[in-house]
Amino acid sequence: RLNLTYHDLRVTMDDQRPQVVLGRSKSVDIPVAEALASRQHVRLECRRGKFFIIDQSTNGTYVLNGNAEAFLRREEMPISGSGKISLGRSFAENPEEVVHFASDS
Repeated sequence: RLNLTYHDLRVTMDDQRPQVVLGRSKSVDIPVAEALASRQHVRLECRRGKFFIIDQSTNGTYVLNGNAEAFLRREEMPISGSGKISLGRSFAENPEEVVHFASDS
């Protein structure tokens, strides 16, 4: 399972909920109030027990896992453990609208 937290909203991904969409739109699973975010900015998927983050945005997605920051634009990568996701804004800019993730494993 992967737990996603944004302010007071918490969403758990698992076999029953294998996909979650983050973005600026009110119709996504986790609406993020970030001016640089696309309406449907990023998708997280569970495939064969592993979690992947797939950027589908204009400004890209920053993933902080430990001390390593990864930047994705129109690409995907596996995520595990715990970390933070920022839509369109680098962690060097101290973004306020951050989604936290943590896997149960």
